[in-house]
Amino acid sequence: MEKISEAFSFGGKQFVYSHASVVNDCKMTFAIFTPPKIKNPPVLWYLSGLTCSHLNVMEKGEYRQKAAKLGMAIICPDTSPRGAGVPDDPEEAYDLGLVNEIVPLSEVVPTAEKWANEILEAAPLSVRASKQTAYEGLDWPLSNALQRKYSEENKFLGSADMREGPLAFSE
Repeated sequence: MEKISEAFSFGGKQFVYSHASVVNDCKMTFAIFTPPKIKNPPVLWYLSGLTCSHLNVMEKGEYRQKAAKLGMAIICPDTSPRGAGVPDDPEEAYDLGLVNEIVPLSEVVPTAEKWANEILEAAPLSVRASKQTAYEGLDWPLSNALQRKYSEENKFLGSADMREGPLAFSE
């Protein structure tokens, strides 16, 4: 993983990293905003449009001021598949499961808040493990970060949260 840039913004820091994506077989990027003075803030993953990268939200949307005020980290990954045969129609992308929801621009913030609230309702140990993996994994090469064991992950393994997850999913 390579740090491309780092900048101060609203008291926090905005980073951009690149990494080799095994899944997409190409180099991809992501941005992460960390709020000021908070060691392990809650995290919101902002998944932009089908053909968008992290730049879409960084250049067109101003999330940093609100995130700094709320003490929230924002991760903006480049999740778009690349190459021939990738649908560019939002409805087709939805049908293929590449996006969760399609909303007009005026509904983006309320929809993001809805998804954030849904995450907050998730099993706490699972959310903690996901956050720790995202934060601490930034300090390691990607292959090491994926192989590494995290303390919150160990708490989650074998817990009631872990057993409940698949049951809730199957309902």
